[in-house]
Amino acid sequence: MKPRALLTAASALSLAACVGGPPPEVATPVPVLPDSFLFAPEAPVGTALAQLLPVGDPAFDTLAAQALASSPTLAEAAARIEQARAGADRAGAERLPAVGVEASVTGTRTNPNSFVGSLPTGVSLETERVSYAANLTTRWDLDLFGRLRAQERAALARVDAADASARAVRSALLAEIAATVIDWRTLQAR
Repeated sequence: MKPRALLTAASALSLAACVGGPPPEVATPVPVLPDSFLFAPEAPVGTALAQLLPVGDPAFDTLAAQALASSPTLAEAAARIEQARAGADRAGAERLPAVGVEASVTGTRTNPNSFVGSLPTGVSLETERVSYAANLTTRWDLDLFGRLRAQERAALARVDAADASARAVRSALLAEIAATVIDWRTLQAR
């Protein structure tokens, strides 16, 4: 029986030793680009969205402010960011020890008149009873196989994805307003 238990323990330990750690960091090669291109625009490559929008145009400024303040898609995107952050907080908390406390009080009262005639003489009945209970529990999941660490990394990636999605929604909204204002100004100029 002992060799079997020893074999089981050795198998479990050898499997635990095969834990895959965090994914390897892969360096993405950066291509070497020439300093200038034949048909390159005058604006720098990383032109911000604000430089492309018709800022200073009162129609655009008004419409953009109203859209950003009352857009349901932006509100949904902000809610998705908060939801992802809450999930990341929860995933991080699962790696920590947890303590729980529970307490209860139970009381019962018995009507002594309900037993008249059925109790032997000289026997008294306790009419009130109170019981107390308290429990303290602790829990800590050891992250032997990296599951909790992977869940936390995935939750943080979901926060980044929700943030990028919100920025994309905001950019698309402003781009649509800018295109509409530019079309309107073009038609006015004709």
